Amino acid sequence: MEAILLTSSTIANLHYITIENLFPLPCLTKKFTGWECLACGGQRSVIALFEGDIILSLKMFPALIPLILIALITLLPKSLFRSLGINRRKFFGAALWATLAITIVGYILRNTVFGLTT
Repeated sequence: MEAILLTSSTIANLHYITIENLFPLPCLTKKFTGWECLACGGQRSVIALFEGDIILSLKMFPALIPLILIALITLLPKSLFRSLGINRRKFFGAALWATLAITIVGYILRNTVFGLTT
């Protein structure tokens, strides 16, 4: 009986859970220096993407969508890469380097030029 009550109370309180409550981690770099780190904005970017705001998601953390695409492409079978004549290791290496470059450019723009820090 207690298990049923616990479950029903948990279900009754689910409406208090929001997407913001799932990502409460603060950035210590930003807290102590005032500058955003390379990964700052990642959690807020995920929240914006879940809420359907792709533009805001890209502004917060530009590398999120390329990272998601890389993760999805890794699910493709190796035979597909072979049939297309693509070296899988080189492809993922280039994709990860490009994502790192996007992250660094986003970091520079957030902290200097556009002052996109929040």
